[in-house]
Amino acid sequence: MPILEGSSRKFVKHSSFETAHSLSTTGSKTGAHSIEINNNGDDNNAEQAPDIEQIRLEIEQMQQHARQNAAMEAVRIEKDAYQKGLEEGEKAGLKNVHDKTMPMIEQISRLIEEVKTFRSRSIEGLQPQVVELAISIAKKVVGQELSTKPEIIVSVVKEALTRIDKAGHVTIKVNPAVYDLFMKHKGSLIDLHPDVGFEVDQAVSAKGALVVGTTEEIITDIDELLHNAIEDMRDSVVIH
Repeated sequence: MPILEGSSRKFVKHSSFETAHSLSTTGSKTGAHSIEINNNGDDNNAEQAPDIEQIRLEIEQMQQHARQNAAMEAVRIEKDAYQKGLEEGEKAGLKNVHDKTMPMIEQISRLIEEVKTFRSRSIEGLQPQVVELAISIAKKVVGQELSTKPEIIVSVVKEALTRIDKAGHVTIKVNPAVYDLFMKHKGSLIDLHPDVGFEVDQAVSAKGALVVGTTEEIITDIDELLHNAIEDMRDSVVIH
């Protein structure tokens, strides 16, 4: 039976079944010859096995990428939900504060109006006799204060010097009865206005002085000031 010999490498053509049978039988009987298959170095004719390791790495990369995307999406959803919760909470909180404070503001406004009304009614309800009594008491108190503390007159004049126009000469007209008192405090008066002169005038009240500037005059008479205050009080009260 023809065989493929290892030394001569001569091919004898037979059918595929016959060749396979011959090769199997001969090899088992002789045991001296080996079978050599030569594909002439052409690896393209052989079927290539798939790269399992590469496929596994690609699958792991895809899974890792999917997990990262899922984690990022979860963070975004949580952040959006948190922000929305804050906005809703802020709206609810502002509404709650508004609902609680508005009644308080309205109540305070009503109390203020009630106080104004009460004050107005109280003044209008005063009897003329009560007003006159208050005026009389005020005059007595002022008179007693001036007798024990005549420096009050000088203090009122000092206040006038702070209000009068600083430009030009200022004359302080005083009653002879209080001239020595003003000379005693002359230095402190000049400190308030450097260009100050003093003039004795019998017509000026002993309870004050007349401060005369270049454009205005200021009355510091305590009785006159008290009279003006009394008139303001009377204007606020309905006297029948």
